[in-house]
Amino acid sequence: MHQASLNGTHKPSARELEAALSRGVRTPMAALRAALEDLRQASDGREQSTRLVTGALRELTDLDRHLEMLLEYVAPAQLRPLRCSVAEILYAARGSLEADERTRVLIASEELESGFAVDGPQLVRVLMRLLCETLRDNQGDVLLRAREDGNELVFTIVEHAQPRPRPTASAWDDLEILLAKREVERMGGRTAVRDSLSSHRRLEVRMPIVGSER
Repeated sequence: MHQASLNGTHKPSARELEAALSRGVRTPMAALRAALEDLRQASDGREQSTRLVTGALRELTDLDRHLEMLLEYVAPAQLRPLRCSVAEILYAARGSLEADERTRVLIASEELESGFAVDGPQLVRVLMRLLCETLRDNQGDVLLRAREDGNELVFTIVEHAQPRPRPTASAWDDLEILLAKREVERMGGRTAVRDSLSSHRRLEVRMPIVGSER
């Protein structure tokens, strides 16, 4: 037993808790995921086994996503701006989705500058979370595009008016949107939701163009 904790002389920081959760929960979950993937491949196409393992993997994916959000909410990562290209951001955001979701995301961008300074992994997570929310709410394909608007880079998610019946939004959905908005603001950007006359909803993430190669 940790004597320092009993004596009240040590209170774990958010970073220490994050590290402990990663070691005690995320590492075993990664091992479990790998074992389930092996089991699915070894099922020799047996429909029931494949269906059960696929369902277990889906639940594990949701659990991992929820844990990641809690960790990020408690202990926001330090921002590390790097030079990134717009194409890298767009394709990494789509690539972070599950396979069946990736096929529903179309990408488009204007002829943009070769790079700008931003925390690329964090911006990718923001766009991935907004894409996840949009795909869960929508039955059709979704467009992810980027363009310049003055001194801002505008990343837009355009959804078509094909709403998918789903239960009332949960606290996890609210947390996902809250984290996306908070991280954009930490990086100096802003978010907006715009409705068009064609019944398409647009989610915008506007980031300042800093350190671009003009």
